Formats: sequence, structure tokens, C-alpha cells
Amino acid sequence: MKKLAGAHLLLILFIALIMPVHASVTMEATIDQSIHVILNFKNVSSQIYNEIKQTFNITTIPLIIEKNLEQQGLTQVRWGYSQDVDFNNLTNSIHAKFFLSGSDIITITFNKTTMARRYQVRTEWRKFHADLAENFSINFQ
Repeated sequence: MKKLAGAHLLLILFIALIMPVHASVTMEATIDQSIHVILNFKNVSSQIYNEIKQTFNITTIPLIIEKNLEQQGLTQVRWGYSQDVDFNNLTNSIHAKFFLSGSDIITITFNKTTMARRYQVRTEWRKFHADLAENFSINFQ
């Protein structure tokens, strides 16, 4: 029985070494006249963090989303940002905020009787894959 438990522990350790966790990623989206997206990468391993800093900027994810939507025939898409990417070297964290808009993503109608706005939001934009470093990618598919 001890041999079997030891073998299971060894197998778990082996699998853990094969599939390392490099970071935790959260994405939050709120809807207004456009979709405001916040991405947070936390606890990124030092090596991966330094690689990402070399190539990642505020346009990285929106351009990937735009290209992905174009492949689906959705071309009425705009995006922008209000601040640059925040790299926190002390915690190896990355904070990025951007917005998406355009009639292929969000349509707003106004009911004059009730004075209410109605938002129709397509969610295809949130299904994307991004290679951010040699051994680090995010997949929201």
C-alpha cells in the first residue's frame, strides 16, 4: 500500500513539473457605450514576466481580438485605451485596460416611451488565444 501511495505522489509531482503554472489571469468586462475590458496578470514567473515586458503593450490584446473577429466576418469593430499597460516589477503583475466598440460588437437602441436604453452585445470578442511569451499564452476559448 505504501508503494502505491508513493507511486501516486511521484506521479502527481511529475505531472506538476510538466504542467507549470506561470500566472493567474482575470478578465473583467463592463458595458456602457462600449465594452470596457480589464485584464490582470498576477504572480507571473520572473522569466515569463521579463519576456512579456519586451513585446506586450496596450494594443496586443485588442489587435488579436480585432483579427479574430475579422476572420468571423465582423469588421465593424473599434478599440482604444485610456492608459498604457501598468507593469509592476515588484509583484510581477500586469494590468491592462482597453475598450471595444462598433456595431459588430454592441448595438444600442433607445426606447423614447420608457426612456430606456437597450444594449445588444455580441460575445464573440471574448473568445481569443494569445501567445504572450515563448512558454506563456492565454486562451479564452
